Amino acid sequence: MSSRKLNKLSSANAVPDIVHGYISVQKFKRNQPEQYKKRHKTTKLRRHKDLVQHVAVHILKMKTEVLKDIKIQDISKLFNVHPSLLSRKFKQEKEYTLCEFIQRVKIQRAVLLLQQDVIENNTVAKARQNGLKIDNLSTYLGFSSTEYFIRCFKKRIGVPPNTYRKCFKMQVSGNYADPI
Repeated sequence: MSSRKLNKLSSANAVPDIVHGYISVQKFKRNQPEQYKKRHKTTKLRRHKDLVQHVAVHILKMKTEVLKDIKIQDISKLFNVHPSLLSRKFKQEKEYTLCEFIQRVKIQRAVLLLQQDVIENNTVAKARQNGLKIDNLSTYLGFSSTEYFIRCFKKRIGVPPNTYRKCFKMQVSGNYADPI
């Protein structure tokens, strides 16, 4: 810096200008029109809604092999957001946590895999009576134990996986009326 600029900054008149500038900014913030405050707040909210939507879409598009090992820390690194902020905003927007959302996606995939197994067994491989085993399905989806998977499945769907498979099999074969 030149000595001329340093002298200007060190002069006594520069300090009140800086303080005055700070005070005028504070007055501006205090006296902002309500419309500006609301617009700023809604912009911030929109950003968080967009983040939550992007995270949800990203999770839905994940392959099952990747989804079974996913952690909130991995997702937050991907979106460059702190894990606690991501979890909090997800809960505010979706009314359930990010972990519950991942679990719901896994259960939806389990339902689809069970339905696919029933359809393949009814048309192609009638020799195989048992079809897809529940413990293999729970491991494939990344649940810690088969019992926990069955508990989660029953909580979300209303019946255990084997019962669901039997009902779907009867519905596909035409021996069962619509359950709902």
